[in-house]
Amino acid sequence: MVPDKLKPIDASGVHHVAINVRNLDHSAEFYTKLLGLHKIRRTGFLQVLAKGAVSLHLFQSPDPSTAKPPPNWKQLGVQHVALRVLDEDLDAINDRITLAGITTQGPLDNTDGRALYIRDPDGTVIELCAARPSPEQERSSRKGANLA
Repeated sequence: MVPDKLKPIDASGVHHVAINVRNLDHSAEFYTKLLGLHKIRRTGFLQVLAKGAVSLHLFQSPDPSTAKPPPNWKQLGVQHVALRVLDEDLDAINDRITLAGITTQGPLDNTDGRALYIRDPDGTVIELCAARPSPEQERSSRKGANLA
């Protein structure tokens, strides 16, 4: 338990998400060619990918033969990685991914907006999330429209 007297850390955002992969080159190709991330830096066991505020660090598993697919959504651990996309692009994204031979689930409506779910080459669930604007964003947008 965290003591009440401890001052909370001021985290201002997610720096990156790290994913262990079986084949670094194959996974990097998936994330760059299909999802549009860019290769930033590579070492022997790490490929850094980024686009805008998204930063993924792919790590080559030292023993890919023992790698297990990620747990299902009911188990502890990282459930999925969500990447923001535009709602108006979601159906075309679904078509493109399906043409690439990748199974999709969705687009589905949820409380946050619409989402499309896929799995990367190692089974990590990737959510392509077209989030609805927050109430504050809606109000700000309407104020801006009234000024025009």
